[in-house]
Amino acid sequence: MNNDYSIDLQQALLNELNKLQNKLLAGKGTPVTIILELTEYITEYTQSDYGFIIKVKHTGSYPSYQHIAAATSEQKTLTGTSVLPKQILPIDHCAVKALLDEVVNTNKALIHHEYPLTGVQGTELPVSANNLIAIPLAFEDTVLGVLVLLNDTCPYHLDTVSLLKPAISTCAAICMNMAGEASFNDSDLFSLLIENSSDILTILNSDGTIRYESPAFYKVFGYTKSQVIGKNVFSFIHSEDVDKVMNVFTKALLVSGENEPVECRFATASGEYIILEAIGNNMLSHEAIQGIIVTSRNITERKRIETELRNSKAHLSALVDAFPQADFLLDKDYKIIKLNALAKKYIRLVWKKEGGEGESMLNYSNPTDLPHFQNSFKRAYAGERISYERELRYANGLVLWFELQYMPVYNISGEIYAVSFIAYDITSRKKNELELSKLSLVAKHTDNAVIITDKNGIIEWVNEGFIRISGYSFEEAIGQKPGKLLQGPLTEPEKVNYMSQCIANGESFKTEIINYKKSGQPYWLSISVSPVYDENGNLSRFIAVESDISDRKELEQHKQQVEQSFYQAYNRLENYKNALDRSALISIKDLSGKLIHVNEFYCKISKYGRKELIGKHYSLVHAEYHSRAFYANMWQILQEGKLWRGEIKNQAKDGSFFWVDTIINPILNQQGKIIQYLTIMYEITDRKKAEEKIIESEAFLKDTQKAALIGNWEIRLPENKLIWSEATFLIYGLDIFKGTPTIEESYQYYHPDDYALLRNEAKLATQRCDSYNVDVRILLPDGTTKYVNIIGKPIVRPDGKLTRLRGTIMDIDDRKKNELRLAKQNEELTKLNTELDRFVYSVSHNLRAPLTSILGLINITKFSTESETHLKYLSLMEKSIHKLDATIHEINDYSRNARLEVEKEEIDFDKLFKGIIENHAYMEGASKINIELQVSASSGFYSDKSRLLVILNNLLSNAIKYHDLDKESPFIKIHVTIDSAGAHIFIGDNGLGIDSQYQERVFDMFFRASNQATGSGLGLYIVKESVSKLQGTITLQSEPDQGTSFTIILPHQQ
Repeated sequence: MNNDYSIDLQQALLNELNKLQNKLLAGKGTPVTIILELTEYITEYTQSDYGFIIKVKHTGSYPSYQHIAAATSEQKTLTGTSVLPKQILPIDHCAVKALLDEVVNTNKALIHHEYPLTGVQGTELPVSANNLIAIPLAFEDTVLGVLVLLNDTCPYHLDTVSLLKPAISTCAAICMNMAGEASFNDSDLFSLLIENSSDILTILNSDGTIRYESPAFYKVFGYTKSQVIGKNVFSFIHSEDVDKVMNVFTKALLVSGENEPVECRFATASGEYIILEAIGNNMLSHEAIQGIIVTSRNITERKRIETELRNSKAHLSALVDAFPQADFLLDKDYKIIKLNALAKKYIRLVWKKEGGEGESMLNYSNPTDLPHFQNSFKRAYAGERISYERELRYANGLVLWFELQYMPVYNISGEIYAVSFIAYDITSRKKNELELSKLSLVAKHTDNAVIITDKNGIIEWVNEGFIRISGYSFEEAIGQKPGKLLQGPLTEPEKVNYMSQCIANGESFKTEIINYKKSGQPYWLSISVSPVYDENGNLSRFIAVESDISDRKELEQHKQQVEQSFYQAYNRLENYKNALDRSALISIKDLSGKLIHVNEFYCKISKYGRKELIGKHYSLVHAEYHSRAFYANMWQILQEGKLWRGEIKNQAKDGSFFWVDTIINPILNQQGKIIQYLTIMYEITDRKKAEEKIIESEAFLKDTQKAALIGNWEIRLPENKLIWSEATFLIYGLDIFKGTPTIEESYQYYHPDDYALLRNEAKLATQRCDSYNVDVRILLPDGTTKYVNIIGKPIVRPDGKLTRLRGTIMDIDDRKKNELRLAKQNEELTKLNTELDRFVYSVSHNLRAPLTSILGLINITKFSTESETHLKYLSLMEKSIHKLDATIHEINDYSRNARLEVEKEEIDFDKLFKGIIENHAYMEGASKINIELQVSASSGFYSDKSRLLVILNNLLSNAIKYHDLDKESPFIKIHVTIDSAGAHIFIGDNGLGIDSQYQERVFDMFFRASNQATGSGLGLYIVKESVSKLQGTITLQSEPDQGTSFTIILPHQQ
């Protein structure tokens, strides 16, 4: 490699280091020594003597020096600075080299404080260093070199230093790629680059099978060759990325050359995933490669850094917007570079419009304060930091207090390029200070207690009201904390915590709390506490004003107790009444049985109005259902003063019946005599109807089961008891009057070959708490067997314990025997079909062989005779033989369609139709027909190619065969549309057409719709059968002398 390129590499690296030096690494006046040592891989390109570059740069007032240890005798110039004579800088190179080896091996940045360095002897270079920072230069996961920084102060943390690694490595990577491109034509170097490249080179077959992986792959992913070669690449790709990569891979198969890049997650040998950026190159047609070359690189670290950068920007923006002050960043011309959310709110509040970046801050400054603002701004732009409080009065009458700050903002070069103007609204604080100053005037003369504490809550002063209320003297209070002095057992901890929190936050608050006097007596206080700020806005003390509210609290408490007791009793009664009114029929009757009160629900259910019921005897709603003895017994119990309860069937006004669950309670006066009867009735009509239906359903089910021979059974495990329904006894052929057999006795009724199956199914169902369904044979008392279907389900308690098995048994003997008979018939039919297929094949083969021989003899005879009569007869013979051969072809097509399974492959309709058209070009009149072919495909189509050929050959052959010779421009139109649902095929012509009376029969076997028809009548029948085999549809439209069209719709064969 030439030395010119070597110098370019050094130039690029040194330029990058210069940028980093200026931007990040130099403290104010701090000299920094930078050593860049490259690994052997880069050394090979730089052709250096020592394999490293040393650059020394000093900031501040020192001059700049550069030294390249690999300098050639020619002594070239780099970055505009002369190279010093060849020499080795007096630094402990052995110690540095040991550290460099450690960084190369670990690929991690290191910081060493108080690093031992050899003194500077025999040189005028002012090198001084106490700290050492080493950063690996990595391209992907390959360490290309190490950047070492030596300085006398080290203001950086390891995580900050690590952020430099991607920027420096990017420069090294660019240089490495330039070197690779410059020497690409050198085959030896190319092989070396492949072996040492950090990029991964993969060769895939067209089905995705891995044929080759470069060494970088095994280093990154940790596999061995036997674990990947011959495997499908998609088995290593994350499941969520497979579809995306498959789409790109499919496109790559269709287009030669380089394709679009794709990012995906690829599994390592340890099961983790690495993010790759891959690009494929279709070289399937290349004779030597015959595959797809994929170049990929590890971008996991890059993705992580990109995510961190996005998050950092979002966090910074959110942090600035969350500042509790309006923040403007202004350029030297007062224009707004940036403003936060509170600044925008300030502009809307004061100026009633939306302010934004690029506008002048002078437009949003108070005119009366403008000179003061401009003066402060200029001082800040000159480097001064300014802060003060100021009252601003605006033209709209708004008066605000602000704490204003002007701070210079520096760029990377240390120059002031903007001013940060911050306005903190302190209007509320100023108002509080004014109010406190007024309160202090009356504090000495008020009857309330006043306490002044410092910012830590230590009492500095109390007034006479505090001494009178608390009982503590002035001297006893000073230096104490109010809480410790006044609070006791009844003081609420929640309020104490609330007050402590407000004090800690410097906030004002109001609350009511229990304190204790010096004598130990508790009393209630209303407390109002406000913070006090000094002239600099700093919290200095608190003022508390307290009022004794013990008498008021005592009255409130007593009133609350009385009201609470009353409302509780009232609410209980009201709730009871409402609940009864919504759910019960309530009535009151006198001693004679006349109704004197009914509620709304009584009227609603009985369908009588209140006026129709009041004064009437309660029997107005009785139905003629209960006996006189029933009511006599009821009245006997009531007249004894006892409560009566029962169910009564009543009749509504419209004649409908309703049932009620009735409670009648005698009402007694103070002398214990009955004066009225309170009746509470709950409607149970639906329940009674349900009970009646259950009774009817049970009877119906019992009869149905007996008729259908379906029985119920249950095994109760705790009692070890078996229960059978009546139908179950009938199925087993046992006498119900002899009783149900025990569980153990029931086992003998199952066929020995089926009993194990039944027990196993029941056991599995019990383990998974699921039902089971099994067909078994049972043994009847007469020794015969019967097939039954048994369904069972385990019943499990909430604690998981099995308590019973419950299910049904059904007689399926006739059905089972029919199934066995049908199975035997199917077996015989299958055998017959197989023999028929063999016969068709044998006949077609044995017939076609002699036909072919006859055709050959006819052709020979044609050449050996000149008699027109003989030639005519020979042509007729040839035509008949071709017709017979076509019929044999059709029989074969029909046989194959019925016999063979559907094969699935991708269909190229354009290629398929062109082949069919070419095969039919010999037909009579084919050359005169204009055939139009249009294929529109939005996706691939998969179906059976051989069946499609049969379908399309027949349709196109008929279209040519039956074209209209009298038309000037005969045509055949073929349109194919493919979408996600399938294929839509249209074949239309302007031929002879088919009469409407024949159109329903054209798909019948051996039917010919025209006298001109020369075929066997099998063609369209085979077409329809083939379309049906592909689960499609075919429709016909035709008019005589106008033409015929067929429309075929075929689904995808998945």
